[in-house]
Amino acid sequence: MSKTQNLKVNVCDLTLGMQVSSLDRPWLESPFLLQGFILNDKSQIEQLKEHCVYVYVDELMSTVPLDHLKHSVNEIVPDVKKSAVLATPENPAYKTTVTVEQEATVAKKIHHDLDEIISGMMDDIYAGKTIQILSLKHSISPMIESMTRNPDALMWVAMIRKRDDYLYNHSLNASMLAVTMGRQIGLSMDELHDLAMGAILFDVGKMKLPKELLKKPGEFSKQELLVTRKHVQFGLDILSNTQDINHNILDMVKYHHERHNGSGYPHRLQGTEIPLFARIAAVVDCYDAITSIRPYAKPISAYEAIQKLYEWRDIDFQSEIVEQFIQAIGLYPTGTLVEMTSGQVGVILAQNRVRRLKPRIMLLLNENKQSYEAYPVLDLIKDQVDMNGNPLGIKQALAPGAYDIDPGDFYL
Repeated sequence: MSKTQNLKVNVCDLTLGMQVSSLDRPWLESPFLLQGFILNDKSQIEQLKEHCVYVYVDELMSTVPLDHLKHSVNEIVPDVKKSAVLATPENPAYKTTVTVEQEATVAKKIHHDLDEIISGMMDDIYAGKTIQILSLKHSISPMIESMTRNPDALMWVAMIRKRDDYLYNHSLNASMLAVTMGRQIGLSMDELHDLAMGAILFDVGKMKLPKELLKKPGEFSKQELLVTRKHVQFGLDILSNTQDINHNILDMVKYHHERHNGSGYPHRLQGTEIPLFARIAAVVDCYDAITSIRPYAKPISAYEAIQKLYEWRDIDFQSEIVEQFIQAIGLYPTGTLVEMTSGQVGVILAQNRVRRLKPRIMLLLNENKQSYEAYPVLDLIKDQVDMNGNPLGIKQALAPGAYDIDPGDFYL
């Protein structure tokens, strides 16, 4: 596979047919809020001139020759999806090959089987038994294969099948989020397996904490917080005699509470002192936690969580990883309740990997907030106007449970 080259191009030199792969600033600080689009309208170029000094153009994805730019531009940068900070060997890109509807039935079984394995593993740990790593590995493989075909299907199933036990649910959700992130930055299948395993296991040490502490509804005291933080070492102790656990997995267990600015624990590492897989683990751990029902906190919407992560970049989490995570799950992640500009209410069904603000949406309520008998699906790439001919888009994200909507009622 030939290596993608991204040319740094002054906005004054942009022409139609160029594929813009990155900006000179974070996407969320621009009006585009997406990564990767072909310039097919002069208005796009004018917008870029208003907000950027230069952009990066993907030579292989562009539909016009860029040879003349190679002589006038001195800097050829590596693939922006794997920047120097996210340095990995060259890996094949993953493409969505099936629709979320086509993958849904398979995803339901995979989710059920993996949930059973994780539940059994957690119970074994609590009882002091050895982890059945081979069973876990065998169950992870179908999940990764499904998510490489279409990551939205399993995320949809996870959204509608959330269980009451936060710890069990968190392990499975974090694993899927980690794979989605790894898929985004082009990690190899072996690395995706490590990410999935590490995310399932990074909180296993909590099974050695007092149950009353895990279920406490209020804030922890200083002493309780110190006890809770021991779960990192407990996890390492549990895995110390377990075969087939490599350094990537152990890094996620050991360092997933470290923070970019050095304020984390247990070692107060900062920046790139924290291994890459642990930096990814920190982001997926935080995102799933704040969007889940926990004994001591109410969940926030996926959209609000995205905004929080963005605020915390280069403080708690590395900026590049936050931005790639947002690219991976979308500004409106699968399962997010949204209100349309038409007044209709729906749930994000699937992402568009190129136009992140143009997802597919299952409509649940009409413009009068009355339920549909059959739930129509909008594709904002194709469905650009409402029934009155007005531009159609997402007006706002809604809080979980808005309009008494229970996502569990909406199986595909």
